[in-house]
Amino acid sequence: MTQKSQGEPRYQVPRQLADSLAFRSLPVAAKVLWHDLMMQYRGGNNGNINAVLSELAHYNWRSSTTIAKGLRFLIAHGLIKETRMGGKRAGNLKQCCLYAFTHLPIHANAKLNIQGKEATHDYRNFDHNKNVVAANLSLQKMERVAPHNAACRST
Repeated sequence: MTQKSQGEPRYQVPRQLADSLAFRSLPVAAKVLWHDLMMQYRGGNNGNINAVLSELAHYNWRSSTTIAKGLRFLIAHGLIKETRMGGKRAGNLKQCCLYAFTHLPIHANAKLNIQGKEATHDYRNFDHNKNVVAANLSLQKMERVAPHNAACRST
């Protein structure tokens, strides 16, 4: 394997991302989830980031519901996008969803059927007035707010 795929997790948060309304208006748990997901980034695997509880337990995540809520916030705020659908929606409970950070280019992975793309910086288009995701919404309501990305198959 290359040094990129096995490298130590390091990342810099671009000032434009950190100062964006999308990032600043995230609940604390969603910001922590973003950081913990970034710890999986090795320089060549954007698009192949998972949010399964067994992986995140290392960072003291104990609730898949909290992770799911955080993912909905991150998607709705344009900080991540889904690159592969998994679970019930994909009809395969053994396959997890995969995600990509929008401030980084997505790396192609033919084995996982992920196409390479340039960074989209979706967080720049976040409009607080149009976004109705709030901390007190249930997951069912949040699911309607954070639509599936075009990169995913429709169910």
